[in-house]
Amino acid sequence: MADTRFIVRTALIVALGGFLMGFDASVISGAVSFIKPEFALTQFELGWAVASLTLTASLAMMCAGPLSDRLGRRPVLRLAAVLFAVSALMSALAPNFATLVISRLIGGLGVGAALIIAPMYIAEIAPAALRGRLVSFNQLNIVVGISAAFFSNYLILRLGHSTAEWVQTLGLAQRNWRHWLQIRAQRRFPTPTFFRISKFPRNVTTRLPSVC
Repeated sequence: MADTRFIVRTALIVALGGFLMGFDASVISGAVSFIKPEFALTQFELGWAVASLTLTASLAMMCAGPLSDRLGRRPVLRLAAVLFAVSALMSALAPNFATLVISRLIGGLGVGAALIIAPMYIAEIAPAALRGRLVSFNQLNIVVGISAAFFSNYLILRLGHSTAEWVQTLGLAQRNWRHWLQIRAQRRFPTPTFFRISKFPRNVTTRLPSVC
């Protein structure tokens, strides 16, 4: 029973990677109408700013599996967490178009790695009776992350029209897109959580040596 609780708790932590994946992939939708005039982008450049994440995500999806076979699942998940955090901070503070694209490319590496390794790790540690339910947490969190991105976009847009003094102080009306991406940075609360994925108890690791 203790092993089961430990595995469920670990699976829930790892499934936060799905949340980050969904949030990262969707939050840019609220910023496109603001970054275009901010950096005087052409339609091609705007499309590249949005789609650049998927390019490196595809690359990471192809490389994450073999890399995790060599290094282990946990180190790759931790690396993905670091990439998420770096990407979020760079996006929120990007002074120009090139920095924004680079930050999106870095984020794509984290998205691709988390998308592949998180469900793989959960499936490998889960007991057969719980495997389907635990892996579904990752898929559920992807949808929750997408929803959170759209709701946060909506909230910041509404606040941008507010006359409240604190709204004016933060400059929400003038810098909406940066606040969207700052929320993205703040959503990195799962990042340090990934580093809490500890080694499994001895009686579990003897059954699952490849994932520890």
